[in-house]
Amino acid sequence: MNHVQIVPEGETVTQQATLDAKLKKLGHHVRLGWEQQPIDTEKNLATVRGAVREQWQKEREEKLAKPPAPNLDKTKEQEPPEPERD
Repeated sequence: MNHVQIVPEGETVTQQATLDAKLKKLGHHVRLGWEQQPIDTEKNLATVRGAVREQWQKEREEKLAKPPAPNLDKTKEQEPPEPERD
């Protein structure tokens, strides 16, 4: 991204000065990040555990509510045998 930098007349901006300004800005953002409140991992883990438990219970209830699938081996035995080819 290109940025326009206003420089007083008679002064020139070197590439090093631009890099220093960018580095200073980066340092400022890093310090702001460190100042943020620490994340409560126990609270996050409890939330995730609750969501996983709910999903597991929902899937389990759906599985128990479905009638068992027909046994494919029994249905094959009930079909009439194929006629013999001469």
